[in-house]
Amino acid sequence: MKRFLFFCFFFLFFLSISAQDTLKIMQYNLLYYGVNVGFCNNTNNNVTQKNAYLQTILADAKPDVLTVNEFGAKEYLITDFLNNNLNINGVKSWKSTPIINQAGSNIINCIFYDTTKARLKSHKIVQTYVRDIDAYEMYAVTPDLANGDTITFVCIVGHLKAGNTPDDATKRNVMVENTMRYIAANHPSDNIMFMGDFNFYSASEAAYQLMLNYSNADARLLDPIDQEGEWHDNVDYAKIFTQSTNTANGCASSGGMDDRFDFIMISDEIRFGTSKMIYVQESYKAFGQDGIRLNKSITNPTNNSVSQEVAEALQQNSDHLPIVLKLIAKRDVGVNEFSQESLYASIYPNPIRENTTLSFKNNKSGKIRFEIIDLQGQTVFSDENYFDAGAQNYQIETAHLRNGFYLLQLTNSNNYSEVIKMIVR
Repeated sequence: MKRFLFFCFFFLFFLSISAQDTLKIMQYNLLYYGVNVGFCNNTNNNVTQKNAYLQTILADAKPDVLTVNEFGAKEYLITDFLNNNLNINGVKSWKSTPIINQAGSNIINCIFYDTTKARLKSHKIVQTYVRDIDAYEMYAVTPDLANGDTITFVCIVGHLKAGNTPDDATKRNVMVENTMRYIAANHPSDNIMFMGDFNFYSASEAAYQLMLNYSNADARLLDPIDQEGEWHDNVDYAKIFTQSTNTANGCASSGGMDDRFDFIMISDEIRFGTSKMIYVQESYKAFGQDGIRLNKSITNPTNNSVSQEVAEALQQNSDHLPIVLKLIAKRDVGVNEFSQESLYASIYPNPIRENTTLSFKNNKSGKIRFEIIDLQGQTVFSDENYFDAGAQNYQIETAHLRNGFYLLQLTNSNNYSEVIKMIVR
């Protein structure tokens, strides 16, 4: 009976999630959109041709909020982008915001949003070192909005210094330090996404670690897919590579898919749903990435993630793949949102092959007991560890388990339990 109730609970929970409105967020480096810089020009990076590729990509991806890097610093380009790529085929609801560009760069960040799903509250510049990092404070359009219940979130969009020298990494670290200081001072308990082309070659880079382990714990950010590692040219991370879509050099970088440069980092408020908005587990994707290529283009071999037409559009439009994820914005978003005991537990990846990462949030320090239960109700694994208060990760090895369905139960020191469905393949 206990096992039956567990499965009923999760079936109803996942059904309720699928029935709710979601916000789909997309972050994309557009590769010198509307900019002539010699090696990228109207011949090898033509805006009219890029718009045709973008129409194909956006029609398939269907974002509600689109943030971009490497956009030409001209107001008319924003109008043209809206008219050619978003407000088309009878759609008229997309908007953007005027350029600020305090750093005076020829390439900037921009945001575009469907006003039926989200709207802009404010646009500020976070820092100007190397180039601007922009903060767009948004609010979700939900049924509760009419009753005065505003659900806000902040898209902080940056394009960090490129290059693989120690000096480049130091400059990236300065840009991130400035951004984390801004978050700590202005949005320490808000729904935050820090997104963009970060040009990180490895999780050991100081700027990446600074996001995860910032001195002010309230401002720390999380990697939604928890994929720390030596990403560059490492086939183990092929499924999360975002650059380069091309092997031939030109406007686009060559070398094929071998780097994880593009990210959407999130605050624990989004990760755990503690501020009326929650990340949809396993929705974070490198759009168009099927994980079967290393140092090859996004079209060679044949892409198994998107259609050939979309894959070709991704290859021709930019040397980066977009990142997408989904959010749920709803007053009662959390399963146990108002429970002081809630652990907000989830695992990724799931289904699991050899190991997975369990993420949860401790309201107070104490012991957590873990149990994996099979379909016969037998406990096939158990462990107990002490954890401090706050966001925590726990690694689970599953190589010893047979393929199939399991329940993972967490119990805290107050005997409050949460159960997650696991699939081992």
